[in-house]
Formats: sequence, structure tokens, C-alpha cells
Amino acid sequence: MKLRKIVFENFRNFKQLNYEFPDGLNMIIGANGAGKTNLLEGIDFLSHFRSFRGAKLKEMVNFGGNYFSLSGGVEKDSGEKMSVETRVAETHQVKINGVKLDKITMAFDKIMVVPFTSYDLSFVDGTPAERRKFLDITTSEVSLEYLDNLITYKRLVFQRNKLLMRANEIGQIPPELDVWDNSLARVGGKIVKKRLEVIKIVRPKAKYFFSLFGVGEMELIYIPSFRIIGDIEQNLMEALKKNRKRDIEMEATSVGPHRDRLNFTHLGKDAKKFSSLGSKRALAFAIRMAEAEIIKDVKGEYPILIIDEITGELDKTRVYDLMEIVVTYPQSFIATPREEIIEGSKINVHKLEIEDGTPKIERFNI
Repeated sequence: MKLRKIVFENFRNFKQLNYEFPDGLNMIIGANGAGKTNLLEGIDFLSHFRSFRGAKLKEMVNFGGNYFSLSGGVEKDSGEKMSVETRVAETHQVKINGVKLDKITMAFDKIMVVPFTSYDLSFVDGTPAERRKFLDITTSEVSLEYLDNLITYKRLVFQRNKLLMRANEIGQIPPELDVWDNSLARVGGKIVKKRLEVIKIVRPKAKYFFSLFGVGEMELIYIPSFRIIGDIEQNLMEALKKNRKRDIEMEATSVGPHRDRLNFTHLGKDAKKFSSLGSKRALAFAIRMAEAEIIKDVKGEYPILIIDEITGELDKTRVYDLMEIVVTYPQSFIATPREEIIEGSKINVHKLEIEDGTPKIERFNI
């Protein structure tokens, strides 16, 4: 999959942008604050329809504007061409080839992008919820059914928690709690089953990419919040019933996919507690590359890689190791202020500079 053209309007510090990209490795260079991260964020937004920085939609609107719009034209390996447009104002709309979609999730797998940014450190170093996010993103990219189940599950947990609050107030268990538990166990069981399948594929790929950095071995450990013996759905149902009393007291659901854990070890120790920042970066990169490989295997098509300014945190040897991996993909983007790393590289260089208060980008021949 290759991104041929992007059009931005009122996105971040871009008032207007209309630009075409070639195949291969595209290096985006420019001073800090020029808009390199914003450019990559816009490309990724056309894939995931959210900010990889965790920003709210209104925070991405250009100062003084009341909307932003992004569009991208892509070409698949098969030669098929497709356009994706998104506009955020009072509502969030998405169009594929000019046709408005009823649900944004219907466009989630149309442009496949895998980003590697400094924010990915939270996958290794963050809260349990932030580490689970990697699992949910990766699994959703290869299964829209998983994404739909995840959305449904979150709604079920919210409704069940409201019922638990009422049970605590009235001092007895409402009979409809059984109905909610059945639904929660059915959908939650599907989520956990799919996670286990994906982890089985992710683990060896992540271990391989991490080994290329030469800093020892890593392990990825998925720990469900309930004991699994046999049927997952039945196991979750039993766990929900077993924890009812505590759940009512806490007014919260204590078991299920939203309580699962994803941990990383490095050299046999908890990476969050004992690994250096450089090793954590390598772990984050390894799992992102595993994500990209899974997309390639399942979808039969290379995703687009985007890498945001992480080269400044790596020595030259590590940068060249990273570049050797990235150049194997048909199209990728790296944003960096370090012009020296492009020496001798056969890549496309694009220079980003601020002119009249907005970023301007142009092809830069080396």
C-alpha cells in the first residue's frame, strides 16, 4: 500500500497542504516546531481516525478555524486506487471514494498505517490500560469483528457498572444482572480468544525484531484477569458470578478483557521497572514491527510505516539498523531534524519549513 497524495485543510499548523509522495523511504526533515510530527499525525489519522498523541479532535483544528479536513489517495499492491476523506467539525464524517460511511469503523482497515513514535513508549512503560491498547490496536487492524466486539464490550461494562451501583444502593442483586453477565461473558470471551490468537503470532515476531538491536532477549506476556481452563466464555461467566459481591461493593466490574494485563520482560526482568530508556524504545519498535508484519501476513499487503523523530534518541549504529528494516517496506516515512543520517542513503528527502505562518514542504535533492 502506498500513499500517493495528501490534502490537509486547517489541520494543526497546516492551513493548506496539497502534496504527492513517491514510493520508498521518504525522509521529512526540518527544524523542531516546523510541523513534522503534525504531518505524520495527519497521515496516521487517515488510517485510525484518532491522534497517536491522544489529542482530542478539537485540539487538532488550526487556530481560528472551526473544522479540519484530511484526504489521502492510496494505491494498493494490486493497482487498485482509493481515496479516504475525513472532516471534523460538529460531527466527524468519513468518505471512501466519495461515499459517506454510516460508521467510522467501516474505514478502519482501508489505509493501513503503522506508526512508531515516542508515544509508543507507553505500550511498555505505561499503565495496564495503555499496554492493552497495543493489543487492541493490532487486533482491530486485522479483524473488524474484534473492533466491533470491543466497542460493544465497553458499552456492556458501562451498563453493568450502572447496575452494580443500583444494586449497592438497594442492597440486593437485581435479577437483570444475569442477563448483563451473559452478554458480557459472550462478547468478552470472543475478545480474549482473539487476543490469545494474536499474541501467539506477535510474540515470535517481536522477539526477532528486538534481537536485531543486540541488547538481549525480550518476552511478551499476556495475563487474562480470570483463570482459563477450557471454554473461555464459561470461565468468564463463572468469574463474574464469583466476584459479584466485591463488584457491587466497588460498583465496578473487576474481571474481563478490560482488566487483562500485557507485560514485557527484558533479560528476564520486568522491562517497565528495570530496562533502560533505550531498551524500552527498542521493545516498542519491535512490537510495532510485529504489528506491521501481522498486517502484511493477514491482509496480504504491506502497510505504510511512519516513524516520528525517534532517531534522535538512538546512536548511529541503531539508526542504521532501523533503516535497514524500514527500507524493506514499499513506502515509509521518517521525520527527523538530523540531516546527517541521510548521507549516502537512497531515499526521498522532503524539507519542511515555516513560511507565512504555515508549513511548506518541497522535494529536496541530495
